[in-house]
Amino acid sequence: MRDSIVILCSFLLGVFLIVGGVLPVSLYEIDLEKVSSYVLYALLFVVGVNIGVDSSLMQMVRKLPRKVLFLPLIAFAGTVVGSVIAFYLLRISGLLLPELSLYKILTLDAGMGYYSITTIMVGQVWGAEIASIALLVNLLRELTTIVCAPLLSRMFGRYAATSLGGATSIDTSLPVIMKTDGNVISTVAVYSGMFFTIAVPLILSLLLSL
Repeated sequence: MRDSIVILCSFLLGVFLIVGGVLPVSLYEIDLEKVSSYVLYALLFVVGVNIGVDSSLMQMVRKLPRKVLFLPLIAFAGTVVGSVIAFYLLRISGLLLPELSLYKILTLDAGMGYYSITTIMVGQVWGAEIASIALLVNLLRELTTIVCAPLLSRMFGRYAATSLGGATSIDTSLPVIMKTDGNVISTVAVYSGMFFTIAVPLILSLLLSL
């Protein structure tokens, strides 16, 4: 929760510094697209190292029941359906931003809470404005998981919070998921989070290349 607040505050601070003209003009001359590419490569490298170093993750996955292995796919399918419903509800209500097509909304939601990677990859293709929306959408997914996990568990079952958590189920959302659904669900949450940590960059690369 604290990390999410820090990230959101950092984002808002950056916007304030640019809009307020606080940052020097020379900063605008930096090739931010190239910098963001290097940051993306570094993030993917760190993710790979973390997964490779922790050999216990693969051992945990092997011990999971077969039906649980499909949980990330079901969670992703639910995200797609929810995105489509949200798109048409926003369009009917007149609240939909003109620059957001169904394709773009599906792509933003495909981040599955992985806001660091999603923001950078989206920003490289669609610019800073859509990247800002990507950050907020995926941060909101994480915060909703953390705040609403007990309610989700009561209404939809013990896998609901893990499904909503997406990529965050392996780290920031894991404590509240364990507290809500018990330690027995921790292995499933870690597996689901690891799945999306690996899959999200690949899914986004495919969607952004269309």
